[in-house]
Amino acid sequence: RVARGLGAGARLDGTTNSLDPVRRGVCRPLRPDEMAAGVQEMLSRIEDPGDPYHDAWSRRQELMEELQTLVGHGVAPDITSIADKVSAHGSYVGGLHVSAEGFVENFVLEAGAGLSVAWGRLDGINRTQLYSKWMKLDVLYNRINHGGLPLSTRNGPVIWDILRQLGEGTPGTRVVVGHDTNVDAVGALLGLSWTCGPFLELAVPPMAGLLFESGSGRVSIRAVCATFEGEGSGRVVFGNVTRLGRDLLQDPVPLRELQADVHGKLNLSCSAPALVLV
Repeated sequence: RVARGLGAGARLDGTTNSLDPVRRGVCRPLRPDEMAAGVQEMLSRIEDPGDPYHDAWSRRQELMEELQTLVGHGVAPDITSIADKVSAHGSYVGGLHVSAEGFVENFVLEAGAGLSVAWGRLDGINRTQLYSKWMKLDVLYNRINHGGLPLSTRNGPVIWDILRQLGEGTPGTRVVVGHDTNVDAVGALLGLSWTCGPFLELAVPPMAGLLFESGSGRVSIRAVCATFEGEGSGRVVFGNVTRLGRDLLQDPVPLRELQADVHGKLNLSCSAPALVLV
C-alpha cells in the first residue's frame, strides 16, 4: 500500500530484518538485566537538569493528577496511585506507563485518525493541549523505556543499513516503514534531537520520521511529520534535527563520522543480513 501511494516507479523491496532483528531471529533478545540497565541509564539522564525532559519528569505527578481529572475517576485505581518501577522483565511500568500508553498515545492516534479526542474533551480549542501538555507524558515515558543503549541496539540497527545505502550513492529514494521505537532508537544511537510541526521535542507521532540525504560524503538529516488539523492537515512538514548542538540541515555531518559512532555502539550481527525479499 505504501509503495502504491508513492506513485509510479515505486516498488516494494521487501522486509528489512534490521527493523526488528530479534523477532526475525537475526540476534538474541535482551536479558531482563540488560533491559533494566537501559532504563536506569535513562532515569539517570532525566534526573539531570540539562535533559530536555527533566522538567516533565519533575512535574510528572502533577501532570498525571491533571490527566486523571481530565479523563475522570472510576473503579480502577487513580494513575497517581500506581507506583512506577522497573519490572522483573526490565521495563518501566506504573502510573507513567498507563498515562502514556493507556491514555495519551491513544489520544494522539484519535487525532491522527480524525476522531473526537478524549471523549471530546480535547477537541476544538482544547486540541493544542494534546500537543503542548499531554504529549510530555508520552515522550517522557518513551524516552525512559526506549532511549537506553541496550534496547536501542535491538530497535535501531536499521541505521547501519541506511548509512550503508547512503554511502553507496545509488540514486533514488528509499522509504523504510517502522515504528516510533525504531525512530527513538536511531535518534538515541546517533545522539539526535528534533522538533517538527506542533509536536514536542523528540515526539514521534503517526506519520513522523527522519529524512536522511547524502552528498559529497556528508549527510543531512531533517525531521518529517504531518499535522492532523487545519487546512494543511496531512501535508508534509519538515523540522530541524540537531546533533551535539549542530543543525544537520545547515551543517551536514560526514558520513564516516556517523558510521564510526554507530559502529562503536551496535552489535553489527543485529543488522545483517539487511534485507530479505518477500
